[in-house]
Amino acid sequence: MSRSKDPRRQAALLAAGRQVLSVKGLDRMTVDDVTSEAGVAKGTFYLYFRSKADLVVALRQEFANRLIATLKDTAVRDAPIDWPDAAHRIVEAAVDGYLSAAPGYRAVLGQRASDPEDEGWTDEIIGLFADFLARGADDEAFAVEDPETAAALLFFALDGTCHRALATGTPDRARLVAAADAVLAGIIRS
Repeated sequence: MSRSKDPRRQAALLAAGRQVLSVKGLDRMTVDDVTSEAGVAKGTFYLYFRSKADLVVALRQEFANRLIATLKDTAVRDAPIDWPDAAHRIVEAAVDGYLSAAPGYRAVLGQRASDPEDEGWTDEIIGLFADFLARGADDEAFAVEDPETAAALLFFALDGTCHRALATGTPDRARLVAAADAVLAGIIRS
């Protein structure tokens, strides 16, 4: 008889993994550390994850899901829209999403995944940005002829800059948001 997986137990293991990673880092973290933090037996860990690496992939996906949900919640859908303000809020949401990963950054986001499926979420975020830019261009608020390429540039600029700030350990939210706002100012029509 197969036991069904309890989503609360998986969430507890993910939370424990985040906590242990933020304190010990990936190299020193063990499955025993995670199960001890979660208050479960070691065998329970293996019901949800094949390995420590599998847990890290799940944490990376959890980060992506949270970022995507935040961006979707931030995206404006109803007219009339104050496009410059909406662009600023999207930038803030993206920067805040990355900075929320700071405690376990090196383990969860600092190492690029070797599995292309693991990074597939970038396409979804680029799609969200492209939709936003296309709607702004349709309203003649943005000077963008190719929203998809502009969205990819925006995503990779934000992603790379946030990664750099987190990797150096000195993320300055205000500076990151101001720089992204300045880039977007180039496409906003007065």
